[in-house]
Parts: sequence; C-alpha cells; structure tokens
Amino acid sequence: MRDRLRRITPSLVTYAALACGFTAIVLTAEGYLGWAGLFILIANVSDTLDGFVARKLNAASAFGLQLDSLADVVDFGLAPVFLSYKYLQIATAVPGWLAAILGFFYIMGGAFRLARYNLLAAEKEGKSDQTLGLTISASGALLALAVLTNRAYFHVAGFLLLPTMVALPLLMVSRIRFPESHVVLRRWRWSLTALALGGVASFVVTPQAVALGLLLGYVAFGVLRATYYALA
Repeated sequence: MRDRLRRITPSLVTYAALACGFTAIVLTAEGYLGWAGLFILIANVSDTLDGFVARKLNAASAFGLQLDSLADVVDFGLAPVFLSYKYLQIATAVPGWLAAILGFFYIMGGAFRLARYNLLAAEKEGKSDQTLGLTISASGALLALAVLTNRAYFHVAGFLLLPTMVALPLLMVSRIRFPESHVVLRRWRWSLTALALGGVASFVVTPQAVALGLLLGYVAFGVLRATYYALA
C-alpha cells in the first residue's frame, strides 16, 4: 500500500495542476479573469512540484511523463489562450477571428514543444540543466501575467498581447536553450537577489508586474545568450 501511494503521489500532484487549469477555464467563461489568471499561476507551481516529488520519491515513470504533458496542454495551452482571447474581446478592439487564430497558433507551438520534449526524454533531456525551446509552462505563466498586469494598469497595453501570442509559440518551437527552473532555483544567490529586488519593486508597481518582469528577464537571457553564441 505504501509503495503504491509513493508511485501515484506525483500523478496526484499533476491532477491537482489539471484541476487548477480546468478551474481557470471555467472562471474565464464566467468572466472572473483575475481569478482565472491566478489559478493558471497556481497550476504552474503544481507543475513544478510534481517533477520534484517524483524525483524525491524515486517515482518517475513513462506514464507520469505522458500525463504531465497532457495536463500541460490544458493548464498552459488552452487555459491561458482562452483567458487571453476573452481579455482581448473585453479590453481591446481586436477582432475575435484574429485572436482565435493567434490562440490556435500558440496551442500548436505548445503541442509541438511537448511532443518534442517527450521524444527527447529518452535522451534524458529532463535531467539536463537546459531545455530546448521555451517551456509551455513558462509561456502560459507569461500570458497569464500579461493579462493580469494589463488589467491592473487599466488595459493601457492590451494590444501587446497580440505580438506576445505570436512570439511565444515561435520560442517554444525554437532550438534556443533556456535554463531549467531547478538550475535557476539552485543558484540561490541570484534567486535571493531577484526576490529582494522584486520585493522592493512591489512597493512601486504591482506584484504581477514584478513577476512578469522577472519572467521576461528569463526569456531575454535565453534569447540573448543564444544570439551571442550564434554570432561568436
């Protein structure tokens, strides 16, 4: 019984993340965009925890990998796209058909990224210090934070969601290597510095804007590093 519980615990965490993604979709449909964005971010935390739990319990499995990917399509594909679509309809004059096309483009990029990751898992990419292409979880969090930040600042930059929805799938299917989240957290001096600066900045701007800025910095680091090595 104890061994069975150990093996299914990571999947239970994945199901919790999936529940958050589904809740975000329902909340978006009901018009609670702020809460929907928050649940996407909670799903992001849960998505990080399931891998951590699997490693700590020595319970990683092929089933868990596939389940995690399917949950990610909902949590960081459908949920943030639906949130962005609904927000664009409410806060901007963007035609619905354009928002829908860009949303599908995003989901295509996310599905491709997950499929590629699963194929590379056999080569142990999941244990690498780098990941090929921007993860769909980071992309989903970025979209959700962009919506939350725009709502906090009276929709002044809602139109910027359009280029964001174009750039993110391109980054997901790219061959740019980004640091894995556990690498960022392991470098505790940088992490503490970022948290300290974020805490100070929260007194000037909103917490969601700070989180968005940190995530954009992570993306910019990966892109600039890849550009540097390409030109070197």
